Amino acid sequence: MTATRQRRLQERARRSVSSNPGLCLESIEQLLRNGAADREFLVLRANALRNLGQYSQAGVLYRQLFEQNPGDHSLALESISCFLRCFDYTAIKDLLPDLVESPPKSEKGLVVCIRAAQALRQSSLALQLCEKLVEKAPGDPVHRCKLGTLYQSFGQMGQAEEEFLAALEIDIDYEPAWYFLAQLRKYSSDDNHLAELYYFLERQSQNGTGASAVHYAIAKECEDLGRYDDAFEHMNKGAQQMRRRSGYGVEADQRLFKELQDWFAGSNPMDTTLPQPEGPVFVLGMPRTGSTLADRILSSHSEVSSVGELMCFRRAVEELCASGGHQDFFSHFFAQAPRQLPYHEIGARYLDMVSPLHGEQRYFIDKMPMNYVFAGLIARALPGARFIHTIRNPMDTCFSNFKQMFGEGYYGYSYDLESTAVHYKLYRDLMAFWHQHLPGRIYDLEYERMVADPEGESRAMLSWLGLDWQERCLQFHRSSTAVHTASVSQVRQPIYRDSVEKWRKFGHHLQPLQQALESVSQAS
Repeated sequence: MTATRQRRLQERARRSVSSNPGLCLESIEQLLRNGAADREFLVLRANALRNLGQYSQAGVLYRQLFEQNPGDHSLALESISCFLRCFDYTAIKDLLPDLVESPPKSEKGLVVCIRAAQALRQSSLALQLCEKLVEKAPGDPVHRCKLGTLYQSFGQMGQAEEEFLAALEIDIDYEPAWYFLAQLRKYSSDDNHLAELYYFLERQSQNGTGASAVHYAIAKECEDLGRYDDAFEHMNKGAQQMRRRSGYGVEADQRLFKELQDWFAGSNPMDTTLPQPEGPVFVLGMPRTGSTLADRILSSHSEVSSVGELMCFRRAVEELCASGGHQDFFSHFFAQAPRQLPYHEIGARYLDMVSPLHGEQRYFIDKMPMNYVFAGLIARALPGARFIHTIRNPMDTCFSNFKQMFGEGYYGYSYDLESTAVHYKLYRDLMAFWHQHLPGRIYDLEYERMVADPEGESRAMLSWLGLDWQERCLQFHRSSTAVHTASVSQVRQPIYRDSVEKWRKFGHHLQPLQQALESVSQAS
């Protein structure tokens, strides 16, 4: 290759790494084939792979570069960022100690390390790093709220409140801080933020901008005060704004759930004679049905650990079924998946991905609620896996989903009562299908029975898993381990019955929902 040709390729690679990473990668490959091995080219190659969404390959290359240049922590941070995207917890666990020993000086570097520590369930380390981040940048409301949510996850509600208030002192219009503050505890007529929240809405309306999180915050505090009409008005306004952003259509779920059942009935099961370790327990079902409660009770047992809510099983399917990175995962899966999927390899890959997150206990819990969609595939990939299906009164289930502001891209059905009812029916039909095809592998845990008889129901659940009773299982609220779900405040208390039939307080507002669900039985 002539020097002129090499310079042109170099310049093309530099210009296109962000705008056209495929072209950049093509240029770099030509340079490397012709003997050019400068560090810059390898970094550009890693950047292009990252920008193409090939996170595993990019992460490996960044890590190799870091090993060759151990003083350049930016390479380790890039590597961890990529491994976070592809859930490679083993690689993250190998890299993080080097960065913790000498914490990054930049805010961005500390943020990456915090995310890595949280991904590894090292919540105490995440808290320590976030405290350092706030020391470095005390005037950033995003960092203050992050620290507040970490304090909250450990049950340190007073310190959490201080951080949320500090965020609002920095920026009175920082919407997430109002939302977190409202969710933190129960408020009263003498102690609430409604005046400030209504003033926030007044300012936002003048600016012509939405404020969905503040509508949910007002709904929460109005509900605390028994102002149920006002509460419903604002949760509905918040839901309308979220629905417009979500682009959700129930027709996609209807097609998906039918295709899942057709696929499962028409595909071949795996060879169950292969040895399968006992271990995974998948706690699944609709959100807000007691999955965190089940997880905390079970993980308080000495023979059980929890790995939290993971996307690892889906990622294992993506890697092994040629659907990785595809935006419409399921349509690509149904189009590409062979009748005989590599079930054993999928199961082995999943177990390898989660292995850094749990100890040597007999069981570990994966409590991603929406894994109920994958239950059939999980059952075939992991013949030793068991499922605990959390169930709650249909009205309470649907209403608690509707009143919750989930993260962007999740549970889009929940921002409309009618869509929530339709989705609920689809979900119950799918779970009935899984019960029929997976006899003896699914344990239905009914929320109302659990709160009425905590010890009896907990004993029965543990017995189904072959575990002896331990009194510590009912002392879960005293655990010092962090909680990172919407139930973070509730699980810091002993089991209570206040949430049973809570929907009735909103009576006439929910009549359309009640009519839509009247044909749905609570039992499977």
